[in-house]
Amino acid sequence: MSVKWNGTKLVKLIADNEIKVAELYRTMAKEVNKGIGVQFFENLAKDEERHNMIYAALLGKVPDVGDVELDEDDAKYLDLLIDNNFLNDSEAVIAKARALFDKSQVFDIAERVETDSVMFVTELARVYPDLAKGDLATILKEEKKHLRTILEKKTDRSIFRIGM
Repeated sequence: MSVKWNGTKLVKLIADNEIKVAELYRTMAKEVNKGIGVQFFENLAKDEERHNMIYAALLGKVPDVGDVELDEDDAKYLDLLIDNNFLNDSEAVIAKARALFDKSQVFDIAERVETDSVMFVTELARVYPDLAKGDLATILKEEKKHLRTILEKKTDRSIFRIGM
C-alpha cells in the first residue's frame, strides 16, 4: 500500500546534523586530539558547514516536491531512520567525545556520523530524484570521501602504534 510522505523533516534533520557534526569535529580537534591532527577535523567541519548552507537552500525547494507517494514500509523505514538519528542528542555525543581516551573511539564516533550522513543523502536523492541533483551528488561524494578517509585512518594500524 502506498502512502504520502513528506521529506521536509528529513531535509531539516540533515541540515541540522551538518551543524552538529561540524561542532563535534571541532570538539574532537580541540579536546580529543589524540595525535590525529587538528587540521583533519577542522577540514571536515568546514565541509559540513558548507553542506549545511546547501541544505538550507534546499529547504525552500522541498515544499514544492514535499509530498511523495511511497510504499508504506519504505515510509516507515525513513521515519525510523529519522527517529533513530545518532545525533538526536548531540550534546551527549559531544560530551562522550570529550571523555574519549582512545583514537579508535574517536574514529568510531566519526564513522557512525559519516555513515548516517551517507545514508541520509542517499535516501533523500532516492526519494526526490529531481531535487538538486548536482548538489546532492557533490555532497554524497564528499560524505563518502569523509567516511573512506575515517575508515582508512581507523584501520591504519600505525596510527595506534600496533605492530603486526
